[in-house]
Amino acid sequence: MTPREIRAALCVGEDAPLWKAVHVLLEGQIAAAHAEATDPDNQLRPPLPAYYAGAARHLERFRDFLLAEREEALKQTLEED
Repeated sequence: MTPREIRAALCVGEDAPLWKAVHVLLEGQIAAAHAEATDPDNQLRPPLPAYYAGAARHLERFRDFLLAEREEALKQTLEED
């Protein structure tokens, strides 16, 4: 996809079904990763808490990236009009 095509695809309302679905799925995976990171059973296996905490952080950053990219796409579209 070209940058213009990506920008056009991100120019959706917060209530758009696909946008909402993506964020519901992301939030679910973030919550699951946090739960695994703090699960007492995983505390006995040292790599797991760090792995899941890192996974949660990366998912949060991806969510924030998507939100920022959408915001920028909407801003650029308004400036072009």
